[in-house]
Order: sequence, then C-alpha cells, then structure tokens
Amino acid sequence: MTLEPEDVLKRLPGLDCGDCGFKGCAEMAEAISRGEKSFKDCVVIKAGRKVEIKVGDSDIPVGSFVQGFIAKSVLGMISSLKKAEVKAGDVVELRIRVDEDDIR
Repeated sequence: MTLEPEDVLKRLPGLDCGDCGFKGCAEMAEAISRGEKSFKDCVVIKAGRKVEIKVGDSDIPVGSFVQGFIAKSVLGMISSLKKAEVKAGDVVELRIRVDEDDIR
C-alpha cells in the first residue's frame, strides 16, 4: 500500500531537523511515499519516546540527543533528593506550571 506524501507527513514529527539528510519532513515524506526511505529512517522516530514533552495538549517530538540530555539532567537532580529512589522501569513525571513571570 502506497501512502500519499501528505499522509506520510502527518505521521512524521514535523521538526524539520534535517538529521535524516533532508531539508525537512516534507522531503522525507516524499522519499517515504516513493519507497526510497522508511519511517525508521527518521532519527526522531527511531529514538523512540523515552522522554515525552507535552505543552498544553500538544506532544512535542524530541530527538535522541535531547531525550538523553533531559533524562540525565532530571535523573541527576532526583538522585540528590533524600526520599527519591528511582529503579529501572519506573516512570518519572515532571510537571511545570508556567506563570506569567516565567515567560517574560
């Protein structure tokens, strides 16, 4: 089954990061629809979702470097807390409520 580029583009993260070798997700979508590339060639999709960022109701896709940076930073901070013990398989949630003063 061949997908149209528009349908492929909806399934890509939309970061236009260029890490796949294309200028943006639209070019990658064209290559996938022609059968020259697959979704696994997208570095953001390949990185999986170890770290998820959600702003309001929107999921923000992040690549493997940013996921690793966030995970290691947060886990490093948590390790210094007296009552926080993280084990393999745990899900750690961090929520930040943004106030007016935070965005000025």
